[in-house]
Amino acid sequence: MSIDNKTNRYQIVSELYKSILFRVPDQNEIEPHVAFLDQGGDFYELFTSIFYSIEADNVRNSPVHRTSFGPRDFITLLYEAKLGRCPSEQELESWLDSEGNGDKFTSLYDAISRSSEAVIFAKSKDNTNFITCGESSSVHEDMSQAIKNLYVGILKRTPKIDEVSAWAKAIDNGMSIADVISELVHSDEVKINQQTNSLLDFLSDGVFIQNVYEIILGRGISSLELSILEQKIRAHEISRDQIVKNCFLEKYNIEATKAPYNNPNEVTILGSRRTSNLSDWNSRKSNDLEQKFEPNYNCLPLKANINPRVSVIVSMYNGLPYMESFLNNMLSQTIFEECEIIIIDACSPQGEYDSFHHIIEKHKNIKYNRLKSRIGIYEAWNIGIDIATAPYITNANLDDQRHSKSFQIQASILDNIPFVDVVYQDFYYTFEPNIDFRTIARIGIKSHLPIISKNNIMSFNSPHNAPMWRRNIHFDIGMFDASFKSAGDYDFWIRCLNAGKTFYKINDPHVAYYVNPLGLSTSPDTVGVKEANVISKRMNKLITSEYQTMPIEDFIKILSRISGFELDGYSRADQRYNYAQNVISKLSTKLK
Repeated sequence: MSIDNKTNRYQIVSELYKSILFRVPDQNEIEPHVAFLDQGGDFYELFTSIFYSIEADNVRNSPVHRTSFGPRDFITLLYEAKLGRCPSEQELESWLDSEGNGDKFTSLYDAISRSSEAVIFAKSKDNTNFITCGESSSVHEDMSQAIKNLYVGILKRTPKIDEVSAWAKAIDNGMSIADVISELVHSDEVKINQQTNSLLDFLSDGVFIQNVYEIILGRGISSLELSILEQKIRAHEISRDQIVKNCFLEKYNIEATKAPYNNPNEVTILGSRRTSNLSDWNSRKSNDLEQKFEPNYNCLPLKANINPRVSVIVSMYNGLPYMESFLNNMLSQTIFEECEIIIIDACSPQGEYDSFHHIIEKHKNIKYNRLKSRIGIYEAWNIGIDIATAPYITNANLDDQRHSKSFQIQASILDNIPFVDVVYQDFYYTFEPNIDFRTIARIGIKSHLPIISKNNIMSFNSPHNAPMWRRNIHFDIGMFDASFKSAGDYDFWIRCLNAGKTFYKINDPHVAYYVNPLGLSTSPDTVGVKEANVISKRMNKLITSEYQTMPIEDFIKILSRISGFELDGYSRADQRYNYAQNVISKLSTKLK
């Protein structure tokens, strides 16, 4: 379809200036572009000449103006202009992956426009037409893609099939591209988008996202989630109202499905997105049956004359099936004589003491306390902590296992590194109770915990299994919150982190966690997820850095002031991490 109306050609240029440069062109600027079209110039050539201009690049980098077109749209339009076709998804991903140093727009333009395919297309196309003449399917595909690009750029969404068909038909009947752009730009949908994009605009994007997650989903947002969404808003890949809609949809799906939170025979490997299950366990166990494995651990020397060195807190209820294995595991510890094992029997009906009193009474450092009524695990821990006399505390679950050096390894860290408050480690998973640690380690299903920080505590409860901590931190932090049934330890570690306590990770897994289908944290109807949401909602804003939620412009100013470097020409779509890394790199170069 040729652009044969001079009024339309003036309107095309005007609309492109307003869409890309956010201003109205003067007559002297319009005339050269109209002359270009008069001489048979292609519409996409016109579009790309404005889009690639220095002024457009400055607009894209401006903290005030926002361009509608991202790299995907740029590449798509460049293919249409220079090759007469749309890029495949594989080509798109290839170009996007190659975006890197320097002026990526110029590099892409040069690479595509100088290709042999571009040369052949330039010789074969009819430059008097907007799209190559003819009724072939490729023409209609190009027209449809052009309409989709306009929708994504102007309305921030992909069009429905009937919308594409309606516009394509209108263009076939003589409607100009300028008219299409004009109608989309001045549509009611754009007005609504402008209103929703200013939704609570007195809040920064980061603070807005935090509040949406807390109000709609009832939980705090992790640092990673926040970083991704905040960056997507700045890159115009998502709007505020879309985030609200997505959260409502997620909430609806949760409430509508009412699915169990957990499969009791499957577990997500902490520190990763992988899962393992009973079938995986049995397969590994069968394959490794003939292998011999003896885990070996080194540890720092212990300080002399500390006894008891470690108080081991044990909450017990219905623990009879695990009691023998548990006591044997405690007795096998290399520093058992330097430990006090404090068992809090929460009025268990199974008579554990009667069955094992001969072992308990034989060892004076096993302190057995039976209560008159049932209580929760964290209340039991608090009672045990009140009884404890050792400088270090750890908890032990009846159904878990430890290597014989486990207590020694943890205590040696606290003995030798005085600024460490909490020590934790990777751990093995077991799907069988009462199995020896050597077999569990040989099968080798283990966690991949990160170094704990405020940035990842909302994603992973890293000290989840068998940590050891200094008893005196309870004077600063308080006790475990006994109102929780399953996530009280998560709440406690977040409070420790927020108070500036130091955590130390041991990479060697010397403890094993039993995926107990009847356990408090692994049963299908666990309240752990709900409690974790409550905790994350309450603590999220306390542990999230203000530098992550403040407007990007303020972050840049502060970074410039602290570093002494001017950060000109930045892109709003870039990540804060990249700015910080750039400054660190400049500082290191300066100090050489």
